[in-house]
Amino acid sequence: GWRESFRGGKRPGRAMLGSARSQSLHNSLFARARNGISAVAVFSMAAALLVVAPGSVPQARAAILEVGILGCDDGIGAPYCTVQAAINDAIATDVIEIQPGSYNQSFVVDVSVTIEAQSPGTVTINGAGGSVITTTTGTGVTLDGLRITGGNATNGGGVLVGPSASATITNTQIADNVASGSGGGIYLSAGSSLLVDGISVTGNAANQGAGLYAVATGVSGLTVRSSTFASNDAAAEGGAYFQEAGTADIINATVTGNDAGSGVIWVQGGTLGVRNTVVAENFGGGVPACGGPGAVVSNGGNLISRVSNTCAPVFTQPNDQIGTPSDPLDPRLKGLSNNGGVGLSRVPESDSPLLDAADNTLATFTDQLGNTRVVDGIADAVAQADIGAVELDPLTVCSAGCDFTTIEGLSLIHI
Repeated sequence: GWRESFRGGKRPGRAMLGSARSQSLHNSLFARARNGISAVAVFSMAAALLVVAPGSVPQARAAILEVGILGCDDGIGAPYCTVQAAINDAIATDVIEIQPGSYNQSFVVDVSVTIEAQSPGTVTINGAGGSVITTTTGTGVTLDGLRITGGNATNGGGVLVGPSASATITNTQIADNVASGSGGGIYLSAGSSLLVDGISVTGNAANQGAGLYAVATGVSGLTVRSSTFASNDAAAEGGAYFQEAGTADIINATVTGNDAGSGVIWVQGGTLGVRNTVVAENFGGGVPACGGPGAVVSNGGNLISRVSNTCAPVFTQPNDQIGTPSDPLDPRLKGLSNNGGVGLSRVPESDSPLLDAADNTLATFTDQLGNTRVVDGIADAVAQADIGAVELDPLTVCSAGCDFTTIEGLSLIHI
């Protein structure tokens, strides 16, 4: 069938599915030529497709389906105009690559694919009603290098991960989405798994779990790594994060400036492990850091600026630093801004208590900006990871003899 025949690259659009196989092959190959592939390469691919041993089946390879604005056509897909049209023509393991631009559309992912920006940070997906991105039951999706904004739904304004599904979100910004129910930024349905790495979740709003809401995690659980949750607002619990059940880990995250009726991090059930994470400068009625009847477990290396009676017994592991409502700790972070990568982050000041204060054995390999983690941030000749999403490296901007106590504007190294 046509699906097997076009595994090396772009396949024909839906309008061509009733055509003869030879015509489909012709159109698909010349769509490649229009995208800048030489005639020699095109016909080499044709030969590779047609020369197959009798009785054998060509080995399937992931195709790249491009989405763009100029010269687009959802019929032949060279490129597609909408992400949805590309998804409709995709099969499992395909890559949907989006050219730079702003796209006013929402889409449903019903096949396990990767959706990525051609150049990270140059693609904005503005929601066109409901969740910006929805994945259906049982699918697996990877999102990379995108800006996801403008969603407005009951649950999952930015990204709604369907039941028993899986999602990986990397190097992405999820900002300014709204859910009247739960999960302004991200909503994880029952039995699903999620990995977020190097993303920023900012300015989202919901009743519960304004940044991220997890119903009950699947076999692979939920992991947040090297990410920033900032300026999210929940009317009830979970300004940054809400967990109903299951198991989850937050590692090297920065959780600041979020607001909630009660508890910036709320664990209703299950277990949440927290390590090398800063939770500071948040707002919340009576329980500023964490709350809920579920279990919060410190794995060390955290800075919690204000702990309630609920959190206080938890954060007593090696390298934990805790303050109280009457005597909060100041993390000494610069303001929320674009410091590299896709999205927003907060960089430690040169005198921050976050520097060289994490646990190396538990640290992520890179920070939110993509730089190597575990560097010497305080010029004491000892490489030690920083707490939070961004790693500071003063050695990269200073030659011998610099005074590291006074230098400003230090560069970053991320995981």
